[in-house]
Amino acid sequence: MRIGILLLALIAACSGDDGTAPGDGAPGKACGGFAGAMCVAGQFCDYADDSCGAADQAGSCAARPEICTPIIDEVCGCDGKKYQSPCEAQRAGVDVRASGGCN
Repeated sequence: MRIGILLLALIAACSGDDGTAPGDGAPGKACGGFAGAMCVAGQFCDYADDSCGAADQAGSCAARPEICTPIIDEVCGCDGKKYQSPCEAQRAGVDVRASGGCN
């Protein structure tokens, strides 16, 4: 029982009212991982080696691109959707899982 209360207090202290992690919103803040920390609006969680947070791996918050060049280089996002380019996936707030679209 004490562990459950402690865990709830920890979660409450580590998240904002909107479910995002607290802080100044500076890129580079840890996200994902065991605690499921989220980035603030205008950012996405960038995982190393296109892991999409597998095995509770943490990533780091990165700014979403505002504009992407119209280049077709299909990728599969961590959400399982196909995007025209890595930039378009990141602009949608999603990290890239693999090149060449989704299977």
